[in-house]
Amino acid sequence: MNNQTLSNQKIKEQEQLNTEICSTWPCVADRTINFIVVHREAGLLISSAIGLSIIIYVTTISAVKLIKAIGK
Repeated sequence: MNNQTLSNQKIKEQEQLNTEICSTWPCVADRTINFIVVHREAGLLISSAIGLSIIIYVTTISAVKLIKAIGK
């Protein structure tokens, strides 16, 4: 099986787990860990996007300051 098939299978298992009632802390913790494992690709994508936007923001501010300094 390839990674996409495995990911789809994990998501289906997660959805099946979510339909069951979960009231104990070990169960809640286990579900949280499973959710993070299943959705780690999305988490990496989001964190990469946030990091990239911060870099672009800082670079833009630095460039504007440099242009203003040269213009004086």
